Amino acid sequence: MAKDNFQNYDEDAMNELNAMTGTPVERDDEGKVKSIGKVDTSKFSSSGGINVKDDPGIQAINSMGYLELPFDKLPSQGRFYQDNMHIRIRAARVGEIREFSAIDENSILDVTEKLNYIISQCTQVTFGNTRGSYKDILDMDRIIIILHIRALTFKDGLGTINVPIPARACPTPGCHPQESVPLSTDLFQFKKAEELEKYYDSGKRCYVIQTKNYGTIEISPATIGVANAVMDWGVKQERAQKKWDNSLVSLIPFLVRDWRTLTEDKIFALATEYSGWDTNKFTLIYRLAEMITMGVETELHTTCATCGGEIKFPLSFPDGYKSLFVPTVHDVLGELV
Repeated sequence: MAKDNFQNYDEDAMNELNAMTGTPVERDDEGKVKSIGKVDTSKFSSSGGINVKDDPGIQAINSMGYLELPFDKLPSQGRFYQDNMHIRIRAARVGEIREFSAIDENSILDVTEKLNYIISQCTQVTFGNTRGSYKDILDMDRIIIILHIRALTFKDGLGTINVPIPARACPTPGCHPQESVPLSTDLFQFKKAEELEKYYDSGKRCYVIQTKNYGTIEISPATIGVANAVMDWGVKQERAQKKWDNSLVSLIPFLVRDWRTLTEDKIFALATEYSGWDTNKFTLIYRLAEMITMGVETELHTTCATCGGEIKFPLSFPDGYKSLFVPTVHDVLGELV
């Protein structure tokens, strides 16, 4: 990703939320934000969440078309988010769809940027009554959130994506399953890294793993913010024709949680530190990160329309990522009279 196109998003979104709640923004002499005002703790529930009925800011968000996205709808199940974090989503608007339609299917960087663009524009993240950022969302939750946003955008069925089912996908001998199935979040199955569950720390909201030779390792799924920062750094290194170990740098998002303090100098320092690991330590942490990323199965699950058995088949977008928010020709023709 060449540059974060959403650099003003957090500032604009914070101003938007403050305008809703009537909370003043305090700035220093240089115009930088010092404080977004005091939080009225009476609006919080005893569990640390928000009493929606009494909170005018959240009521305002809901009136703008934002809906709460329950964490049980996400691969992470919310287990790695702060316990007072909330994610709300809305339908994509025309201008946002136009921006997304310029996606370059042949560039993984552009695909990532366009998906993040939709997330940045169509989500509201809060910690209690404090504004968060789309960058606080886990990378593993992104595609599911995108599909929920898509469902809100195309409520009337326009733009249905039919995922093809291979002819031999049904395990029943001689059975011929349906040719395709409409893409929906119901087709996904989420699973935990069962081998790591005994290391999950509900207080720290991450895995705290005791090792025999390398001390304690705290590791968790990557956030969009950290993943973006690392990817941007890697792109700059490539353009400057500087050598760097992609396998080492790719581990940073699993070991660093706060994207707000992740500068280019810190990424370089971490990459340098990791290069000093021995083979066993690298392999250990690499495999741990690999286990954590298995939150969403790569296969979709549905019922065979012929025999009723379970079918597993790979996720694919026959008309490309663009079809997520730009209906294909046959869908558009259905609107004609």
